[in-house]
Amino acid sequence: MDRTNRFCIGLMSIILSICLVTPLAGAQGKVEKGEKDLSGVIDVKGCEGMELTQCELAKNLITTLKMGEDLTCEEGFVHLRALDIAPGEDWSYEDPHKAVTLEEIKDVIMDAHQAYNEGNVPLDGFAVAEEINRFCLDMKGPPPASSEAEKKEILPAPGSQKEGKK
Repeated sequence: MDRTNRFCIGLMSIILSICLVTPLAGAQGKVEKGEKDLSGVIDVKGCEGMELTQCELAKNLITTLKMGEDLTCEEGFVHLRALDIAPGEDWSYEDPHKAVTLEEIKDVIMDAHQAYNEGNVPLDGFAVAEEINRFCLDMKGPPPASSEAEKKEILPAPGSQKEGKK
């Protein structure tokens, strides 16, 4: 009986180990899938058609993530790189004014989201994307006034004092 009991205990411990490890492996797969899904919903349309540089992006990220202010481009690159946040392959230390593509901006947002999941930054990817869009729109300036709005401002309204008196 002693051998049978040891065999049953050994078999139960193997089954218990499998039962504990399987959900953990499934959770890892869900995190990776969630990250892939995030890339499809990130909106950086505010940055379309503009030449945002790596330096400008890094400085904005550093400020957004509350990692410092008034840093040089290279200092920002170093801080962000330490968190594995970089556009594409890496920051361009030789040419900090190199323009970033929309895909590279999305890479940076994904990396920031990963850093958030790891507890290294205070904002998630959605908040970072929103701030980058706001930054790009601020750099572009207000949209040009439409001709219809200009006509309304130029022409006096019917019945106004300017129209009736000569």
